[in-house]
Order: sequence, then C-alpha cells, then structure tokens
Amino acid sequence: MGKKTNTANLTNNMIDKLEPSDKAYDVRDSGESGFYIRVYPSGIKTFRYEYRRGKHYTIGRYNKHTFKVAMAREAIGLVRGKVSKGVDPNEEKKQACDLRQEKANQYTFNAFLEQKYKPWYRATHPKTTDATFQVLESNFKPLFGTKPLTAITLEKVEHWRSKEQLERRRVRIKKQGKEKVRVEEPIGAATLNRYIERLSAFLSKAVEYKYLDSNPLIGLKKLKVAEKNRVRFLSEKEFLNLLKALDDREEQLRAKRDKGNAWRKARGYTLYPDLRQQAFVDYLKPMVLISLGSGVRFGSLIRLEWERHVDSEDKDNVILKLTPDIVKTEKGYDVPLDENTSNILIQWYDQTYGSHQGKGWVFPGKKPGSHIANVKKSWNSLLELAGIEDFHWHDQRHDYASQHVMSGTDLYTVMELLGHTDPKMTKKYAHLASEHKIAAAKKLGKRREDILKKADGK
Repeated sequence: MGKKTNTANLTNNMIDKLEPSDKAYDVRDSGESGFYIRVYPSGIKTFRYEYRRGKHYTIGRYNKHTFKVAMAREAIGLVRGKVSKGVDPNEEKKQACDLRQEKANQYTFNAFLEQKYKPWYRATHPKTTDATFQVLESNFKPLFGTKPLTAITLEKVEHWRSKEQLERRRVRIKKQGKEKVRVEEPIGAATLNRYIERLSAFLSKAVEYKYLDSNPLIGLKKLKVAEKNRVRFLSEKEFLNLLKALDDREEQLRAKRDKGNAWRKARGYTLYPDLRQQAFVDYLKPMVLISLGSGVRFGSLIRLEWERHVDSEDKDNVILKLTPDIVKTEKGYDVPLDENTSNILIQWYDQTYGSHQGKGWVFPGKKPGSHIANVKKSWNSLLELAGIEDFHWHDQRHDYASQHVMSGTDLYTVMELLGHTDPKMTKKYAHLASEHKIAAAKKLGKRREDILKKADGK
C-alpha cells in the first residue's frame, strides 16, 4: 500500500497541526504544482518538489523558526529556474555532496580544528576560547584527531558518551563532619551534554564551510539531567554570621598588613598599600554582597565588564545589564540592584578605578586581561569562619530568590529577575510564598484574638 496523499493550501499553521502516522504521507499544495510536504512517522516534515514526472527534489526540513513555507517557495523558484535551463537539481546536488565529501576527507579533525576553527573562534569568542578548545582537545582529539571529518558519526559519539558514563570519574573534595575527604564521582549528564554541544558547534562550522554535507550529531538526544530542586537559603542568623565573617576576614587581613608594614618600616623597606584606606581589602566581600543582592550566577558575575554590563546612571539603583554572551540561557536580561548593593558596587568601582578607568572586567584576575576564575578557597574559608555548613556559592542565587518571595515578590517577577526562560524553574520557590502567606494569616488571626481578648476584659 503506497503513501496517502492529501491536498491543501500549505501554510505554517497547517503544517504545525499535521500529526505523524505509522507510515509517511504527503500533503500537496493546492496552489503550486509539484510542491508538497512529506510527514514521516518520526514527526519530521520535509518540503519536496516534483520538478518532472517521477523526479522529486528534497528542498529541506520544515522548522517554524528557521525554514518556513515562504522560504521553501523561494527555493522552488530557484529549482524551477535550473530545470528550465536543462540542469537536473538532484544531479547538481549529488555533485556538490561529492565535492564536500572530497573536501571533508582532505581535512582531519586536527587539521580543521587548527587551520579553520581555532582562527575563527578566537576572533569571534575570545573569552571562551581556552575552555572550548580544552574540551575539544581533551575529549575528542584522542578519538578523532587523525581521522577525516566524515569519520565523526552519531554512533561513534554516542558510544564514546556511554563509555564515559560508565568509566569516567572525577574527584571532588567533600566535607564529612570536620574532615575533608576526596570522593570519586561519575561524570554528570549535564557535563557530557555540554561537551557534545561543543563538538556539535565544531561540526556545524564544518557544514557552514561546506566541508561536511550535514552535522551528524543533529539527531543525538541529550542525556536527561536530573532536575535540581535544591533551595538552600540563609536563615537570619546565618545571614548575620556571614556578614560578620566578611568583616572579620577583612579586619584579619588589615591587621596582618599593619603588622607586615610595621616590620618593613623598622627595616627601611617600601611599605605595602594601607588596607585601612580602602573600602575592601580584596575582591571577596564585594563579590559576595553583589551575589546576594543580585542573584547573578557565578559565571556571569566574573564576566561582568564595567562599560558593557553596569548601568550606574542612577547611583542609588545600579542596573546590571546581562548580555546573552555571559548568561547560561543565552538570553540577556536586566537586574536592578537595591540601594545597599548599588553602593557596594560603586565603592568597588571607585576603589579599582585606577586600574580599569571605567573599562574592562569588574573582577579582574592576576594575569593582565584576565578575570577572576575561582574563589573556592577564600569562599570555603569564609563559610568556616561564619560557621555555615552546606551552603554553596550558587546557593546565594537561591537565597536571593527566596528572600524576594518571602518579601512578597510575585513569582513572575522573580522569574524575570533570575533570567529564567521556563516558569518551571521558578516554581520551586512557590512553597516559600505559601509559607509566608500562612505565617501572615496566623499573625492576622493572633491580632484579632488579642483584640477580642481585650474587648472581653473591658
């Protein structure tokens, strides 16, 4: 039994509603002869064109965002023009594929990486260059390095992923009571997904440069990542302890500098800068306070640049304007800061102005042109000084959201402040709103009880 064929006016809305069947079927356009869409059992929908009786040309896969009906109709016009000149579009396509195959065989993974991908990537993504190349070279160079690009297949990458899940381990330092122990853990699904995303982007560039006919990883499904429902926020006592620990740490470092300078002065040595003349002794206090006051992820915080991301026109209410290139979701959003957090950022700006002149990283690293990359040691020492356990840096983001919800901020606004693109990500804070409302209701009930008792006593 052959494929069933229907006729309709092909529009994006109509195609969106087409449901897959147990067999592929076609829907022909009622207005343009030869133009039709094929719906496969997998749900994939492909535009096709019958340019001669029995001769069919695949135009491309339908996508409501990137390849719509209007674009397919334009492509048909080009195909029709070639046919009128005696060119067979399928034969032309085959020759182009053969040429790409030949070019792909000429370039190995290593050659394309070094000669084509790295120069382009360094020019367009300078801030993530090192991290991207480290992933590609350490994970996929041993597997595909000397092989042609065409040797990279979905099956091989999926096999590599499965092996990594079973065998690969990473070492973490965890705290058990007062002891710190080394623990081996399997590599996470999210990490493997991220590695393959880097490889897929590499292959997409090879397709763009016409060294590959298509990206072999397009059909590879991501590993399912366990939903993280952890909502750890600071109690009032912990919050106060954290602030005190920040001040105590600063005083310890100032006292240490005082002692060191006294020793140097007695011997006639050049003195180090007086830390008591600075708002902060180093980066940690402003980073922590800005994190608590903005909920910005660590990866975004360390990539903040004064001229690009900090709008301080209103010094009492500074706005962090997070651009797509520094956020996890790749969709920019704004975070207005409260007056206290704004003041912290302005103080840090003034203190470090001599080195940045209003441009560059908000939290620069030790190497020229770099930003801070890791604060684990100082952060863990701070938590130990504060007596706070089981509180990660990222939990400051949870604290920011939780405090907002418990202050009465609605979940939609919290979603916007966190830059979430999916409301489900924000729903984990919903119970705090309920608890806060219940507590408010109890307060109201208690107040009315007191009013009644007072009235009965008269």
